[in-house]
Amino acid sequence: MENTKDIILRKERENFTKSNFLISCKYKSSLLENKLMVISLSRADELKKDPENGILYQQIKVSEIKKELGCNGGSFYSNLANAAESMTSKSIGVFDPENKMFDYMSIIIRAHCEKGIFTIEYNPRIAEYIQNIKQNFTSLPKKIMLSFRSVYAFRIYEVLRSKCYYGKKDIKTDNDVFEIPFLLSELKLQIGVVNSNLDKVRNILNKSKNPDYDYAVEASPEKVLEKWSEFKRKALDPSINEINEKTDMEVSYNTERSGRGGKVHKIIFYVKYKAITEAALDGTDTKPELTQEQKDEIVDIVSDLIEEPVKTKDIRAICESAHYDVEKVKNAYAVLKKSTGVESVVGFMISAIKNGYDLPVPTKEKKETKNKFNNFEQREYAKEFWDGMERKRYEKGEETQEEKDKP
Repeated sequence: MENTKDIILRKERENFTKSNFLISCKYKSSLLENKLMVISLSRADELKKDPENGILYQQIKVSEIKKELGCNGGSFYSNLANAAESMTSKSIGVFDPENKMFDYMSIIIRAHCEKGIFTIEYNPRIAEYIQNIKQNFTSLPKKIMLSFRSVYAFRIYEVLRSKCYYGKKDIKTDNDVFEIPFLLSELKLQIGVVNSNLDKVRNILNKSKNPDYDYAVEASPEKVLEKWSEFKRKALDPSINEINEKTDMEVSYNTERSGRGGKVHKIIFYVKYKAITEAALDGTDTKPELTQEQKDEIVDIVSDLIEEPVKTKDIRAICESAHYDVEKVKNAYAVLKKSTGVESVVGFMISAIKNGYDLPVPTKEKKETKNKFNNFEQREYAKEFWDGMERKRYEKGEETQEEKDKP
C-alpha cells in the first residue's frame, strides 16, 4: 500500500516540465527514446550531482521503466541499449557564421545499465534546461506522453502544446482556438521525418540563423515521405487522429500552396483544448467494439502472418495489445524480422506494438555516432543559450568571445 509521501510524489509526477529549448530542437529519434526522456524528466527530483565533476545523474530501476511502458518482453534490454546509444549521440548548439562563433555539446553524455539499474548522466552545462526550470517551459501530461504509439504524434503534440499557452492577462474560454503555422519542410525536420543529423542537411542548416528549410529537405539523401500525399497519409493524418483520440487537444489543419504546380508548402494547425477520459488514454473508446467473430478472424490473419511457431492464445495476446489493428501487428512483425537476439517472439511483438518500434531507415551516407548536430535555430532559444554560455564564462572569470576578438 502506498504511504502518503508516495501518493503525493506520484501526483506531482503526473505532469512534468520540459524546456521549450529542448522541445524546439530538430532531431530524429525513436518513440522509446522520447518515452525514456519522459520518465527521466518526470523524476527530475531524483537527479543527483556528482561533487567531483558536477555531472547530473539519475538512476532508475529497469523494472520500473518496463512497468511504466507496459513492457514484458525479454528483448527489452536490447531495445534499451539501442535507445541509449542513440540518446548519447545527440547534441545541441549554436552556430553564428557571421561572427565565427559556435558552441556544441551533448545533452546526455552517458547512459548505462548494470544490475538492473539504468543510469543517465546529463551534461552539467544544460542543467538549467533539465532541473528546476524557471522559464520558457511547457507542462506535459505524463500519462498522455507515454500512451503515444507514433513518434510523429508524440513530437507534434509536444511541439503544438509548447505553442498553445495563455498569457498572464489572457482570459480563458471554452471556445479558444490557437492557430499555429508551420512550413512543411520545417515540420518534417522538427518531428524527425527528415534527419537533421545527416551531413548534407546539417551543412545547410548551419549556414544561417534563418536557414532554407526547403533546400535542407531537398538535399537529404534519405527520401522519406517525400510526397505530400505520402506524408499526409502515413505521418500527419494518423498523428492528428491519435492526438484527437487520446489527448486533451482537438487538432485540425489547413494547407497553403505555392509555386509551380501548387505544391503544399505550409500547414496551419488549429488547436482547441478539451476534456479527456481515461478510456481515451487506454484506447478503449476510439473504435466500436469488435464482435468475437471479428476478433477471431483477425487472429486467423495474424496466425497466417507469423511464420514462427506461436500458440493461438499468444497470438490473441498480440492482437489485444494492438487493439486488433492488423497494420500495427504487421509493423511489429516487420521489426521483429529485422532484429537479432530476440528471445521471445510474443514478448518482443507486444513491446514493439506498445512502444511503436520502427524499422531503421537505410541510408548510403555514413553517419557519425557521436556529437551529432541537432539544429534548433529558433532565434529566441538560440540567443538564450548563447547568452547563458557567455554569462557562465564571465562568472568564472574567463574572457567572453567579444573580449577575445578585441584587438
